[in-house]
Amino acid sequence: RAGESEVDGRRGGDRSSESTLSRPDWVCSAVRLKKYSEMSATKKMLSSLGKDGQPGRGSEFVIPHLKPSAQSGFLGIKSGKTHLSAAMTYIGKEITADDVIDRIQQPNADSEKAKKLVEEFLDRLQEFKVGNVVTISYDAEGSFTLKLKSSRPATSNRKSLP
Repeated sequence: RAGESEVDGRRGGDRSSESTLSRPDWVCSAVRLKKYSEMSATKKMLSSLGKDGQPGRGSEFVIPHLKPSAQSGFLGIKSGKTHLSAAMTYIGKEITADDVIDRIQQPNADSEKAKKLVEEFLDRLQEFKVGNVVTISYDAEGSFTLKLKSSRPATSNRKSLP
């Protein structure tokens, strides 16, 4: 009939955005949306603390060690250094495990295992608030536990202006 859509039989005047897509296109876009929503995404990340106990200029984002055997602390994403504690920071952009893995500077990381570890880490970050100082401990099986060390970083000892 004239004026009807080939996809769902609706008249031309009452088309919705779904009726403009063919059935296979709609299913594919729904699957893509579902896959993205299943991934762990967050706008918070742990940042290393400086010698004064505050996140500062030289701080970097941290994750659990990818090979936790006999390790303690977090792994710095840029430098690969170990940091014993870190502060929760708001980064303003939603990131996923894939984003974090792309920035890791450790070439020997097993990608599937690392991705699972980072996804679990991003999920556990949701338990903490921005500003919390967090430590990490590992068990014999290689899993980790995040613990709240304090509700905020240490304050500086500088005197305020008179």
